[in-house]
Amino acid sequence: MTNMTNHRPTRGPLNPWPGETRSMELSRMLRQVLEYQRHYTSSSTPLMRERNRLIKRELPYALYRGLIQQQLAIPTGRLQVNPSTGSGRNAEIPLVQITDSKMSTTVRRGWYLVLLFAGDGSSVFASLNKTSTEERRGTDGQYRFTPLPASATRTEREWALSQIEGIHIEVSQPLLRNRINLRSRGTTGQAYERTHVAGVQYARLDIPDDEVILADLAQLTVLLSAVYNALPESGPPPPTPKENQGWLKGDPCEQHGFPWCANCKSIN
Repeated sequence: MTNMTNHRPTRGPLNPWPGETRSMELSRMLRQVLEYQRHYTSSSTPLMRERNRLIKRELPYALYRGLIQQQLAIPTGRLQVNPSTGSGRNAEIPLVQITDSKMSTTVRRGWYLVLLFAGDGSSVFASLNKTSTEERRGTDGQYRFTPLPASATRTEREWALSQIEGIHIEVSQPLLRNRINLRSRGTTGQAYERTHVAGVQYARLDIPDDEVILADLAQLTVLLSAVYNALPESGPPPPTPKENQGWLKGDPCEQHGFPWCANCKSIN
């Protein structure tokens, strides 16, 4: 029998063939982003523009669609997915935040899960993490986000570790507590390392199927929920409307009028 796969014209990694399983859609996206990371530059090159498009337009949609079918320890009605590729210049460590919208709507606020892509494209980490930067005014009068002091992040990380101690979850990879290596040359990536609490690592050449990734993330929401439940009852301050720009269940598509439009994948 002829192997028809040898005769297919070239297609992008995100477009499965008719009748082909989509079980590797998310896996392919992660591998593709990591491949682009190997050619990282802060300049707006074609590879970086495609990296940013994947992270901002395709990956959040695939994550959200997959996660709402999982048994999560946070309310699916408040599930929110927020991508970030940098402000102005390309971020060395792009990310996608997964959170309860009541507790956090941006990586600059509260606790959340986050996919962090290593600076050299070697791995992507699914991490229980928290705010690692703060906005400060520079000598030029401009406001910039700078890493929080190591002493402050250490105290909060140790507190979170104490809240998840003794909780057993089933994940496909060894659970990394307290330490990850994002192979970052910049201070922001190093700040993410300091605020990491627990998570898993997927190497670029060994990324599992979508079902495994989504199951791991669902298990990690158990740890996230434990941290949320240990917070003071007042919780984090409410988000401003400007911050609420992620992929949130119930947000209507501006063009088609129903949540999470599969046609335009609009982010409101």
